[in-house]
Amino acid sequence: MIEAMTGRRLFFTSAALAVIAFAANANPVMEKSQPGNKGMSTEKGMPEAAARTSESRELSPAEQQRANGDVFDNRDRLAAPTKLSGAGKSADKSLRGGGDIREALRTKSVTPDGTVHTETVSPELEKSILEGIRRLERDKAEKGSRAAGGDRDSLRDPHLKNVIGADERVQVNATGNYPYRAIGSIAIGCTGTLIGPHHVLTAGHCVYNVDNDKWYKRIDFSPGHNGSQFPFGTVGWKKALTVAGWTDHHDERFDYALIILDRDIGSETGWFGFAYEEPMRPYLININGYPSDKPEGTMWHAECQIDEVRAEKVYYPCDTFGGMSGSSIYVYDKGKDSRTVYGIHAYGANDRNSGTRIDQAKYEVILNWKNKN
Repeated sequence: MIEAMTGRRLFFTSAALAVIAFAANANPVMEKSQPGNKGMSTEKGMPEAAARTSESRELSPAEQQRANGDVFDNRDRLAAPTKLSGAGKSADKSLRGGGDIREALRTKSVTPDGTVHTETVSPELEKSILEGIRRLERDKAEKGSRAAGGDRDSLRDPHLKNVIGADERVQVNATGNYPYRAIGSIAIGCTGTLIGPHHVLTAGHCVYNVDNDKWYKRIDFSPGHNGSQFPFGTVGWKKALTVAGWTDHHDERFDYALIILDRDIGSETGWFGFAYEEPMRPYLININGYPSDKPEGTMWHAECQIDEVRAEKVYYPCDTFGGMSGSSIYVYDKGKDSRTVYGIHAYGANDRNSGTRIDQAKYEVILNWKNKN
């Protein structure tokens, strides 16, 4: 197999319907595991917290007119983001106050007709997030470790292709079997993972181009895609969501998104759970995606040990390539036969690659999106 696992103090969400029945079909060459501990979630039957309400506002007529007229980037393939702020001038500014939280975590969404919507962070959600950040800072201060935030990566280069040394990726052939059928290609040239019946987790730069501040329109999802084979077809989308930290501030710490599909394909494929953990261990992780240096539309697996965990990012030496952006960074618990997503692969570097870590704030936002859509 090609997977890895681990566990500690976890906060989790739901997972796949009928996954346990499907799991026996997984390609035995495509997963690996390591011993897990108490608290590891599974993909099936996990209870979810109630959706949190939030205030929202529609765009003004002028804003809506601009959005409808020029909201989409209609290119066929993804453009690597270059106008980023998170690794440079804004990386030393951690989210502390309510104003920062409200600004960076505002939901920005688009529908296929070009309607753009902004939704503010509810007081309840903001309170929960701030409490988690303060608790984390207290824990870190007691242990003398790095304070929350401050994620500076001087080695990051969005143009690097991210194969480190010998290429150790392995092709996944049984893409019609679980868990691989819960992963799929996104038409623009990215990878996504189902975390619900019609919910695809991916990178923010797979739905929104920060270089021209437009949304990508070609974000249909093909689960289990394998070359010329589309075992579950291609599923259209009805909404894409990310946060203002990405769309407005171009901050790579907020490079995550959720695509809402127009039908419940996850009822056929199953889906993964997702979680945050404090402190997060240096797990053996799995990354499956659609690299552009391999035959078109083929899925490839990478695995490695996490090199470093920071407040909002995670670093690892797993081999990746363009097209694997948006792949889930997940852990496989063989004992529980569970898969839990802890991050989203996003960037390459000189000697290691990195992804957006699911911390408490991101967990709460993603869960809220899922519950409301």
